[in-house]
Amino acid sequence: MSKENLLKWHVAGLQAYKSAVEQSLTGAQKAENGFADAALEQVASNVVSMMQQHKDQLITFLEDAGAEIDAAHDEIADGINRGSELSEKAAGDAHTLDVALLFRSIVSMNYFVTAFSNHAISAKTLGQEDQSAAFEHMAAEQQQYIDQYVSLSKSSVFPKFV
Repeated sequence: MSKENLLKWHVAGLQAYKSAVEQSLTGAQKAENGFADAALEQVASNVVSMMQQHKDQLITFLEDAGAEIDAAHDEIADGINRGSELSEKAAGDAHTLDVALLFRSIVSMNYFVTAFSNHAISAKTLGQEDQSAAFEHMAAEQQQYIDQYVSLSKSSVFPKFV
C-alpha cells in the first residue's frame, strides 16, 4: 500500500465527481422545470444552486492537485440519469412525473452522500484536513435536501394518490 496510489485514486475520484455533479446539475434543472408541486420546485431550485457550488469546489480541489479538470465521465451518474429518463417517460401525469423526478433527485444525491463521505476519509488520510471538512459539509448538504424531498413526498406528493 502506498500513499501515492491513494492520492491517484483520490484525484481520479475528484475528476469523476466533477463529471457526476455536472450531470446531476442538468438533472436538477430538469426537476426544477418539471415539478408540478411548487414546494418541490423550490427545493429543486436550491439543489441547482448547491450543485453549482459543489462543482466549483471540486474544480478548486482539482486545480489544487494540478489535475486535469475534464478528465472523466462518471458512469454511475450516467446510469442514474439513463434510468431516471426511463422512469420519467413512464409517468402518465404531472403527479406521477413528480414521483419520477423525486426518484431521480434522491438517487443522485444519495450517490453524492456516499461518495463525498468516502472522500472525506481519503482526504483526511492524505493530510488534507480542509478538503476532508469540505467533503463532510457537502455530504451533509446533499443529505439535507434528500430529507426535504422525502418529507415533501410523504406530506404532499404521495397523498395525492390516495
